[in-house]
Amino acid sequence: MLAQERHELMQRVEDLKKEVEVLREQLNAQDPEGLFSERQRLGREVRELIKQVEAERKDRDSMVGEIKGLKDQRDTLHEQVKKKSEEHVVLADQKKGISQQAGVPDPDFLRREMRRLEYKIETEALPFDKETVLMKKIKELKKKFVEAQKVSKAGESERAVRKELDVARQQADALHVQVQQKAVVSQKKHEKVLELSKKIDDLRAKEDELSKQIHEKSAALEPISVQLEEKLGLLAELSAKAQVERKQQRSAKAQEQKRSLSEKQVLVQEKLKKGSKLTTEDLLVLQTLPEEPE
Repeated sequence: MLAQERHELMQRVEDLKKEVEVLREQLNAQDPEGLFSERQRLGREVRELIKQVEAERKDRDSMVGEIKGLKDQRDTLHEQVKKKSEEHVVLADQKKGISQQAGVPDPDFLRREMRRLEYKIETEALPFDKETVLMKKIKELKKKFVEAQKVSKAGESERAVRKELDVARQQADALHVQVQQKAVVSQKKHEKVLELSKKIDDLRAKEDELSKQIHEKSAALEPISVQLEEKLGLLAELSAKAQVERKQQRSAKAQEQKRSLSEKQVLVQEKLKKGSKLTTEDLLVLQTLPEEPE
């Protein structure tokens, strides 16, 4: 923006402020009870409450989405718990049925006993009848070993499924707690939205009543209030524009100062190289130079 345009903008803002002040004085003269000022105050409060409602509603809707996602995860885990529970019951029954078979000791013990007897047959010169007895015993041990392995595998399967079941239950319970906690917060936000909405309705009703009183009390009041509202809107718009312009102007000034300092630093460095005498300003510029690494 050119300097002339910037000056005209700033001047327009100042003029509008004066016009607004004049209109307010006229309004106060026509509105000794402050009806219009009160209606303006209520309008500002309504707008602020609307912003709060939008923020609360946005948070609530976001939390409702989170709760739905957590419920879906929890339901999936509950389905897993159901399937794992059914699988665990089947495996537990199988293990119980196998374990109830008589004479089924530890498979490691049976394996060691078979190896001991086989080693004895291989290394000792046993009579035929005694070797036959040992061979028969080894055969019986092998049969028991097969049964013992079934018990062991059934136990391993049952323990693995039980572990998976416990993990799924813990995860489902944790998700359920999260759902409950977020549901409480979501409900509070919903109640807050309802509370704020009721306040807005009440304030708007008061605004309507004030507008009715303003219209009834003075025909001259309404045109002034309308003009004032228009001036205030334009003032807000131009003030925002002026604020942006001032910010850009400060930025440009800072850049110019930086460029000027850079040029002075170059001149001071040249003086140092030539051994020229430094002025007080040169010494100040010298202090801005970055220190050289040792």
